[in-house]
Amino acid sequence: MRKNTEHRIVFASLIAIGLIIRFVLAPFTTGSDIAQFAGFANTFLRHGICFYKYSGSASFIVENWPYNWPYVYGSPLILFLGLLRLFVPDKVIHYFDTLGHYYVYVPMDWIIACKALFILFDALSAIMIYLIVKRIAGSGSKALLGMSIYYFNPMTIYVSSIYGMFDPIPFFFLLASLYLIINNKRIMGVLSMGLSLVIKQTMLFPTIYYLLYTLRSGGIKRLATDTVLIILPGLVFMAPFMLCPGSINVFLESLKSVSTPAYTYPISYSFNGFSSLATYLNSVYGSDTLWVMKDWFIPALALTLIYVVVLAWRGGDPLLSVVIGYLIYIATYWRVNAQYLLPAVGVLAIALFHPAISGKTRIAVGTSIFLIGFWPIMFPTSWWAHVHIRNPNMFIWRLLDFLSLMIFDRLYYVCYSILLTLTLYVSIITLISRMHRSIM
Repeated sequence: MRKNTEHRIVFASLIAIGLIIRFVLAPFTTGSDIAQFAGFANTFLRHGICFYKYSGSASFIVENWPYNWPYVYGSPLILFLGLLRLFVPDKVIHYFDTLGHYYVYVPMDWIIACKALFILFDALSAIMIYLIVKRIAGSGSKALLGMSIYYFNPMTIYVSSIYGMFDPIPFFFLLASLYLIINNKRIMGVLSMGLSLVIKQTMLFPTIYYLLYTLRSGGIKRLATDTVLIILPGLVFMAPFMLCPGSINVFLESLKSVSTPAYTYPISYSFNGFSSLATYLNSVYGSDTLWVMKDWFIPALALTLIYVVVLAWRGGDPLLSVVIGYLIYIATYWRVNAQYLLPAVGVLAIALFHPAISGKTRIAVGTSIFLIGFWPIMFPTSWWAHVHIRNPNMFIWRLLDFLSLMIFDRLYYVCYSILLTLTLYVSIITLISRMHRSIM
């Protein structure tokens, strides 16, 4: 009884400490996306279910967005943002000065509102990792460690609480799906996976790999059932919006515009090593290296083929299939941003404690986690403490300066992203080699 009480105290303390860290940083830092989210939310409140008709880059001046970025996500996010905007209508200030410099300032109330949502799902994701690790490893102490690896990773804190991006939301529903599936609640689990996908399309790869596992383990009938269940949340949330004339075309054009391969600027924010190197060679030497980005699918298909062969030959595991799917996505896709690495930390933390994983695989997985967490320490993170904050908090600004190596040279980030990508490849290959030892 005493041991259980102590365990609960440690668990609650870790969650509380994580929340304190996040809420100390959150009000006084913000990335550019939170400013853009205010514009999207305003457009949704004006146009309702016809939102997607006005969600393309062409609408940014009329709709008074600070940037010309299109909205390319599923409708659940805009429903969240629209609800927040009803209670926090403070305007984002954006203008050019007389010298042509562009300024964007985000009101603190809107920063807090958005980040409170992201931080909530960040904490829920940490709790879900705890439950998954405890279930597969059978150890409360390992569950606490797995949760902490995710919850206190600098990249996790950066994404949810400094820059401010909504990836903890779809990631939570992906984790919930895994927890339900490994506890033999497949229907609810697959529906949750579909919900994660409709929130953000970055969950497509893990979904596909789960379906490949389903085909191997349950046959065509199970695959058909699970596919329908995954599609169902998308139909429920997207169909009302897509019925508005013109919405589908704008949405598809927006998706095409952001998914068309291009050089990955800024290099410091690019996490595909091959894309970063190609972009660097083009910018410094004028080399025509765009083919590297255009052919990103070749290594993705090669790794997928290895996965399929091992799956067909030796069987697989639903949890590791999802982990491998997400890792292949971030290791191969032509453009990988910092926020995509938050789910990567989480799935790697789970893999670290999977009973099928050996010592050598743990080294590769642990190295990947470390490298992901090292980037916010390299990057001059304090940039987000003043670039969009009209009256910066100097304590937070200086604190982030103190915690950062303040590296500006692009070449360091090229070398870093190459090392990260290669480490992810090693992690993927070793995880594939162990996935036949299923927990199911």
